[in-house]
Amino acid sequence: MDKQEYKIRSEEIRALVEEKNYREAADLADTIDWRRVKSVKMLCMISDVYKMVRRYEDSKTILEMAYEKRPGSRMIVFALTELCLKLGDVVNAWEYYKEFCQVAPDDSRKYILLYKVYAAQEVSLEEQIKVLEKLKEEEYIDRWVYELAYLYHKIGFGTKCVEECDEMFVWFSDGRYVMKALELKMLHQPLSAQQQEKYEWMKRERERQIAGLEEEGIEEEILPAEGEELPEEALPEMEQEQEEESLGENMADFPEYAGQETEEE
Repeated sequence: MDKQEYKIRSEEIRALVEEKNYREAADLADTIDWRRVKSVKMLCMISDVYKMVRRYEDSKTILEMAYEKRPGSRMIVFALTELCLKLGDVVNAWEYYKEFCQVAPDDSRKYILLYKVYAAQEVSLEEQIKVLEKLKEEEYIDRWVYELAYLYHKIGFGTKCVEECDEMFVWFSDGRYVMKALELKMLHQPLSAQQQEKYEWMKRERERQIAGLEEEGIEEEILPAEGEELPEEALPEMEQEQEEESLGENMADFPEYAGQETEEE
């Protein structure tokens, strides 16, 4: 493949990613020899494309190519940690986690990685809670505060669970995790009048959204249903969130990584 053909195909992949058509983007990516590509940013995007269609081995292989070209990048190390966990490779995930702590000691995402490693190792819920509490102290993120509330629920700390859910509502008012938090709270006590009103509104909005997605034929596995009753095993998976985020948003989490593209060798 010459440079012109590579340029055309890479632009087609970017367009498919913009459309969130990850399956076709992955099929097109299969036609390119990524070992010849210099652009670390492009390699990371292709890794994410494969991850979105749950081809985790392929995703990791491409990301390792990027890692060889840019060792010590916190974005790449973070992503490799998660991919190792998806593949059940806890040993290497732990090594990448330690590397992330070295290259980004002040980055609160280290607690997210540690929590996920602990969960994979089935460390006690009490220890997992301590990690999420540290994360909350440094950065208040709705997804992980909800998960903290859910763990309180699982170990029987109903009062602390409700407190976290109420605090989330004050901070964010609405959103997917606020809706889940209100459903979680209802397992312990009734919602306030304000919370009930907002919950009913979010539920109606979600139902309209689902109806629109069904009309467009979007697959449920890419946009999982929300607002359903919370079963005991409903601890949210990071995988769901990653499959719903755009690749651009993932890149934006690591602004130092927005380098210019380099063509194929």
